[in-house]
Amino acid sequence: QVLWGVSGVDFVAHASEQSETETLLASKVVLMKSAAVPGRELSQVVLVNACEAWPETHAQYLRVIELVGQAPSDVTAGRERWKKYVSAGAQPDKLG
Repeated sequence: QVLWGVSGVDFVAHASEQSETETLLASKVVLMKSAAVPGRELSQVVLVNACEAWPETHAQYLRVIELVGQAPSDVTAGRERWKKYVSAGAQPDKLG
């Protein structure tokens, strides 16, 4: 809800995966390139996937949100990830 409660120009306090452990634990938004979140159980983490790669560990997260661009290659990659979620037993919802 942190990200949805602000306007498009507001600053959202965040940390990166290189931040100190204390900062990571205190931050509600952590920008990551890897799937591991130091000091947190993945079952309590919402993954916002902005990559083309399908997160194989998706089932371990509380929720997964996929960001898909409008370029044809982005749409194609997003559809392929959708198919992988379904074949893995997930029931994805389309929001937008």
